[in-house]
Amino acid sequence: MSYRLFKVVNKLLHYDEIELDISPSETNSVALSGKEFLWLKNEYGPKAWEWNCCDDYRNSCIAGCNLALNEISPMKFIVIVNEIKVSPCDSSFNDVKYASCLAVYDYLKIEPRNYPVLA
Repeated sequence: MSYRLFKVVNKLLHYDEIELDISPSETNSVALSGKEFLWLKNEYGPKAWEWNCCDDYRNSCIAGCNLALNEISPMKFIVIVNEIKVSPCDSSFNDVKYASCLAVYDYLKIEPRNYPVLA
């Protein structure tokens, strides 16, 4: 499942794309596929490398998924993060948290109740 954030707030563009797999589980958890930034090599060539901030984007994505998962109890799911596509000038850590949170709600077809604010 892919979720795309492309929104202008206060004259600032907020962009990222999050790709997730979600399955029922006995406990809520979020796992990384290990391929979250493989798209860099596809876009920029085989010598491309991850930026220093990619771990911060990963942590923001996990935080956003957990925020949504904590709001939908008693249902439990495992979320696998497959891709975090960002733009250095148009994506913040909060954008990734926002998009991943809404991606979980969207995937499960649940009305969002609690999610980060874009500023």
